Amino acid sequence: MPLMFDFKSFTGNLGATLNALTPKITGPFAVSGWLLLYIQQTGWMVLPPSVVVSALVVGVVCTCLAVVGLFPSAWRATLPLHRLFALRRAQKRIEAERAFLQPKERRIVGCLLATKQRMVEVLPDGEEAKTLIAKGFLVPSQGQPRVVHRDMCYEVPAHVWDVLVKHQEEFPFDPASDPANPWRTHWMAR
Repeated sequence: MPLMFDFKSFTGNLGATLNALTPKITGPFAVSGWLLLYIQQTGWMVLPPSVVVSALVVGVVCTCLAVVGLFPSAWRATLPLHRLFALRRAQKRIEAERAFLQPKERRIVGCLLATKQRMVEVLPDGEEAKTLIAKGFLVPSQGQPRVVHRDMCYEVPAHVWDVLVKHQEEFPFDPASDPANPWRTHWMAR
């Protein structure tokens, strides 16, 4: 029976091995390759041409692998900065979007700000808050399983809340004339 070469598992295993060894091996191999080329260039020692070519190939390949191996570390090191930029972009989007809120949406936001309430419960269709959910002012709460309750919990994210509190005067709320939970649809209107 002839032996078959499984190229997919070979490349997968080779990739896993190189990923594990790359940070530990590529640096020393790159340094040794460039050191051999330096020794040859300065004339300290005459090396055979095959060694010079091998040193050049090892130096270039291992230097490239070492530099590419630094990218994930650099990405992880700058991850808090990426999150900060994404948060700032989201805040700017909310700043721009608040100018286009409808009166019904402003009443809901005003009620939330007046009662200092960041979380609401609505039916899965979103009820009166569906446009705020679509615009990103309300997002599904992370702490509640979705299938256990009839109502779903939505919360105002912290970065959105900061923007809304800063512009609280734009969202008036009169508890005497407005309903207690303006994000709810009246049961007779369903």
